[in-house]
Amino acid sequence: MKTPVRHIVTLFLCFFSFHLVKAQESLDSELERYEQMCEVCLELKARMSRGEQISRDEAKSTIDFFVTTNRRLKSRESEMTAMQRQRFKDVGEWFATGVRPQKPFGAEPLPALECSLPSRIIVNDIAGILTPQRDLDPPPSVRLWKYRTDFILLAEMSVPDLSYGLRAGIKGRAFGGYMAFSSNFVKASADYTCHSDGTLENGSTIWPAGAEKTTSLSLSAGLLAQAAPWLTFYAGAGYGGRQLLWQDIDGSWAEVSDWSVKGLEMEAGAIFRWNRMAFSAGVSTVRFQTCSARVGIGLYF
Repeated sequence: MKTPVRHIVTLFLCFFSFHLVKAQESLDSELERYEQMCEVCLELKARMSRGEQISRDEAKSTIDFFVTTNRRLKSRESEMTAMQRQRFKDVGEWFATGVRPQKPFGAEPLPALECSLPSRIIVNDIAGILTPQRDLDPPPSVRLWKYRTDFILLAEMSVPDLSYGLRAGIKGRAFGGYMAFSSNFVKASADYTCHSDGTLENGSTIWPAGAEKTTSLSLSAGLLAQAAPWLTFYAGAGYGGRQLLWQDIDGSWAEVSDWSVKGLEMEAGAIFRWNRMAFSAGVSTVRFQTCSARVGIGLYF
């Protein structure tokens, strides 16, 4: 009976040794990937320090993969040999300091040492580079264009008096300015004035022929204020005018004085961003006697 027992024990030891070797090989492979991802993250940091534009998706996917690998290795630290634990620690110090150790990774093993790599990585909002940060839950989003200057150009339309125009603006981190112009491009001049009830200044009455014209003009400038990455508000003032003219049976044109106005114009609205596209919506008034709605579409540059 002793011989079978000895054979069973031998087979068990062989089986345990085989799986132990496999586990060590798996940890070595994972540590190798961990080193490679550390190098990729530091290269990403260097590119952003040089002012290169890095896409949000690229940065986030790289960071998430590195953090996931760190957590997985941290959970398996009890399975590591002293040399593997030292290698894990060395890579963490390389990431935190940006200085690659002169000695080979894992050399001079020190038992029971823990990696000080933080559990969360973010992109620093001020410097725009990768920096470690602890105990953030949930992980913040990666923001890489906080200081970018945006140029905005919109083609707009106004109703109910149909007119067309352009709005152009420049915006920094949070604030900016714009200029806008719109018109219906109708030219008309009045020979005399009348009231909307048809009476003239001398007390007589206009004999309308049924034709009419409306002219509109708007010139304004103001401020842009960013409320969110996808939302910017605008408000401004300038000069605006609306003129309604009626034609009489003699072919002359009369300005309808109580339906015509010119002077100070004020406006406010919002610009919505979707990728590079811009959409605007707002209202304007001339001396609080008219009210127009404006919508537009354009691009961010």
